[in-house]
This record gives sequence, C-alpha cells and structure tokens, in this order.
Amino acid sequence: MAHPEFFRLDSAREKASLVWRRQFPKRYCADTCQVISNGEYEALSEAQKRLISRAPLNSQDIKALIDTAVNLHSRAVEHQKEKRWWLALAGAAGGLMGSLVGSLLKLAA
Repeated sequence: MAHPEFFRLDSAREKASLVWRRQFPKRYCADTCQVISNGEYEALSEAQKRLISRAPLNSQDIKALIDTAVNLHSRAVEHQKEKRWWLALAGAAGGLMGSLVGSLLKLAA
C-alpha cells in the first residue's frame, strides 16, 4: 500500500484506515453525528457497537494532512531532479569514450 505513514490495512488486508483517526476512541455515532459517552457505549448491543466509529477529522487535521502530503510530494520531485544530474554527465562521458574508441580503432586499422 502506498503511503504507510498515512494509512494502515486491517489484518485481513481488505480495509484501509487513516492512521490519524486511529488515535480517537470508537465513540462516534454516525447516525446521530454525535460523540457518545463510555456509559452510552457500554449500554449498546454488540450489533449497535459495530456501527460506532471514530470521530471524523476536523478541518485543521485535514489541512495538516494535505500540507504534509504536498510537502512529501514536493520533496520527492526535488529528489528526482537531484538524481538526474548524472545522466548528462554519463551521456557526455559515453560520447567521449565512444570518440576515443573510434579514434583508436581508426589508428589501429
């Protein structure tokens, strides 16, 4: 999976979750869009507990994730650019070697 710093797979490797949300306890009722207390959670049936999720991220958390992703991407692009300098040097060295070998072969003939 790409970006393990952001996502984790479950043990069956079927579902992905956002790492940042995993820090929150499972106390969010998506039906009512409210956080429930520990007592309210304990009073639920097992079927109802499976419908309880973690709280959604707020706008500052989403902004921080997006900023981090953009920063990681920018650094990766810069890293790729830095790795390309040797291509021009290798091409020039290859051309020089080809010229020298060609000259030597011409002199030997």
